[in-house]
Amino acid sequence: MSLDPTLRARIEAHVARYAGARDRVAIAHLAGALALWAGGLALVAWSGHVATIVLGALLLLGAFLKLFMVHHDMMHGCFLRERRLHYPLALLVGSLCHVAPSVWRREHDRHHRTSNNLDEPQDGQTAPWTLRDYAAKPFWVRAAYRSVNHPAVLFTLGPIVYFFGFMRVRARLIENVAQVSLWYALYRADLLLIHLAVFVPAGVLGFVVFHAQHTFDGAYRRRASAWDPFENAMLGSSLLELPRWPVVGRFLSYCAHGVEYHHAHHLHPGIPGYRLARCHEDALALFDQVPRVSLARAFSTLHYALYDEASGRFIFPGRRS
Repeated sequence: MSLDPTLRARIEAHVARYAGARDRVAIAHLAGALALWAGGLALVAWSGHVATIVLGALLLLGAFLKLFMVHHDMMHGCFLRERRLHYPLALLVGSLCHVAPSVWRREHDRHHRTSNNLDEPQDGQTAPWTLRDYAAKPFWVRAAYRSVNHPAVLFTLGPIVYFFGFMRVRARLIENVAQVSLWYALYRADLLLIHLAVFVPAGVLGFVVFHAQHTFDGAYRRRASAWDPFENAMLGSSLLELPRWPVVGRFLSYCAHGVEYHHAHHLHPGIPGYRLARCHEDALALFDQVPRVSLARAFSTLHYALYDEASGRFIFPGRRS
């Protein structure tokens, strides 16, 4: 499926209008994320009541998602107008959500250049191998791949290994110093275990969202000769449909910080998360071909581990999808 060139020009012109930072808005989002983190941590640690402890844990979980997405904007250089502030701020925000800025920027930039291009490594998203790749490997490699990409492993141990292993091993010294300093400060305040206990399920939810962005039924995946970044953004990146319940829906949308509009992000990575919703909603007709994925549907596809080029479907080795 190819997109009409006229439509392409209209979409590219539309999204370009939303690129660029708005400092007052950005500062409000950063302050809100930090307030959620501090408030949630305080409620869990010192409230003493089950209801407020649960509320605090939910606020803290939302704060981790929000902080991660704010950090994401900083590493794209679009959160604030003054780009030189991004890295020092990312040291603080990245330490709170356990992301090393230099590692994330390097890996995420590669993801934008190669996402869904089957002639490039797809390590930055789920279902990274094709069925042909898998069949060409020796038995022990296939067995390891099945184990690592089994949903019971990938969406439980995966976030722990990624954030506390992969990130820390590849981080710069200053990033590890910042991370250990935060852990020490939280430990001295008897808050470290609470912080980590809530971060792990937040990481799991984050992995599910990452999965839903590019690994869904009908997703665009092509060999290099046919791969096009615009078509990948429009047909290989999802619109994640979050629940619209009163209050809860608004809270989810706030914490998601535009992550659900992944198609718009891939169309123009210079659009900060706090402007992605407006970009999409101001021209709904332009994006009616973007695949929509509900959160419930995302959970039902966690077993997708391989892409079968012949059928254009995702599968798990030895299992019918």
